Amino acid sequence: MPRKSRPGIIALHGSVACGAADASNLILGPDATASVALVTPFDNLTFLGAVIVQRVAGTGTGTFSVRIDSGTTPVSETSAGTLIDADAVAGTYQGYVDGMGNCGTIGTQLKLTTVKTGTVSGNATLAVTLMFAA
Repeated sequence: MPRKSRPGIIALHGSVACGAADASNLILGPDATASVALVTPFDNLTFLGAVIVQRVAGTGTGTFSVRIDSGTTPVSETSAGTLIDADAVAGTYQGYVDGMGNCGTIGTQLKLTTVKTGTVSGNATLAVTLMFAA
């Protein structure tokens, strides 16, 4: 019987601390250790999308959009400006952003870029699950 080739799905789980200003923030490991940033796991993976959940509620109100970048290259759509509610309680499902392309070279740092509206505190933290197809 011939072997079947099936695409592999790879999921990375991370955490992002979103500051009060717009920024491209490193996606850290699930425990938010600053020395552990997530990177593209293999060459030429297709980024499928990201699921975003509130990890720590911010103290300020406001909303913001997000986009996933591989280095400086966007690999997802930019969400609506109201996707993320900065002061949502921990565990709140915030949304999903669609992937839109190739992630490039292995080892490229993965980032979450934000565009804020309203007064957003610097301590809102998001849990992010990134999905790739091999």
